[in-house]
Order: sequence, then structure tokens, then C-alpha cells
Amino acid sequence: MDVIYSFKKILLPVDESKHSKKAITFAGKFLKYFIKDISQITIFHVIRLSYLTAHEKRIDLRVEFLKESELFKKLKEQYLKEKIKPILDEYEKILRDCGITIEIIKRVDEGDP
Repeated sequence: MDVIYSFKKILLPVDESKHSKKAITFAGKFLKYFIKDISQITIFHVIRLSYLTAHEKRIDLRVEFLKESELFKKLKEQYLKEKIKPILDEYEKILRDCGITIEIIKRVDEGDP
């Protein structure tokens, strides 16, 4: 009996929760059995503007104009470097430790998950 499936690329949406960490671990253990058919795994995280709450008293611009400001760009870059990158790096390590050897992309977008 032939098994019909076609996994070429896998998207793993994550956040900072312990549940995401468990899901990544499960995915790594599960996907290693299909690795010969998979070409790429993407670890995907969505950030909200909530990372600006620590600075909201200093920000007096409307949100739609805020994204254009240098302050916003610096705060976002700092947040990504200090908070998000370490999490995505940890999740990539978990997948590697499970035996995943294919390309792993770490992607971050803005939005409302």
C-alpha cells in the first residue's frame, strides 16, 4: 500500500511559550522520519507592536507613522536581537538535535497572530 503525502516545505509557527517549545520538539522527532522528502523547514514568528509598551510613554506619534521613525526601527531591531533571535536559535537547535539536517529558515513578520 502506497502512502500518499507530499511534504516539501514545512512551516512551524512559534511564539515564546513552553507549548511552542514542546511542539518544535515533537515536530523534530516526527519529521525526521520524512526528512528525505522535505527540502525546507521554516520557523515562523509573528511580532506585534506590543514590544513597544515599555516605551509607550516616550512615544507621542500615531502608530501608522511610528513604523517610519528611526526610534521604531531601533526598538524593533533591539527587540528582535534580544528577545526573538535567541528563541528562534533555540528552536533551530532543538530541530538539529532531533537529527534534522535540511535547510531551516527563521522568519519574523509583523502582524496580529
